[in-house]
Amino acid sequence: MPEEFKFPVKLLGNLIAVEKVQLTMTEGGLHLPHNADSGLPRVRVVAVGPGKRNSDGVILPMRVEVGDIVFLTGAMPPISLPVHNRNYFILPEESVIGIVTDESAFQQKVTLPENLN
Repeated sequence: MPEEFKFPVKLLGNLIAVEKVQLTMTEGGLHLPHNADSGLPRVRVVAVGPGKRNSDGVILPMRVEVGDIVFLTGAMPPISLPVHNRNYFILPEESVIGIVTDESAFQQKVTLPENLN
C-alpha cells in the first residue's frame, strides 16, 4: 500500500477497513497467494473510525491504527468494498483478536520443487 494512499471513505464508530496481506513466501523470497497460508486470517488496517461512544457519550479510542497487521476472529462476516480495483473489507474493531508485533514470527518458509526455483 503506497504511503500516499488515503482511504476514500470516512468510517464511523468503531469500524475499520482492512486488506488481505501475504505473509507466506518461498525461500527465494517469492510471495505465495494468501490461500497458501493457513491459520487465522491476517489483514492490514487501512482506515479506522473515530471510536465507539460509551453510555456517557464519551468516544472510546480505537485500539488499532492504520498500518497494523491484525488477526481476525472470522466470527462476523465483513462487508466487501471494492476501491481502485482492490477489495477492502469493513468490519467492527471487535472482530480483531490481536495486533501482530513481530511479522517475521508468522512468515512461513516454503520450499518449491527444484524445477520451479
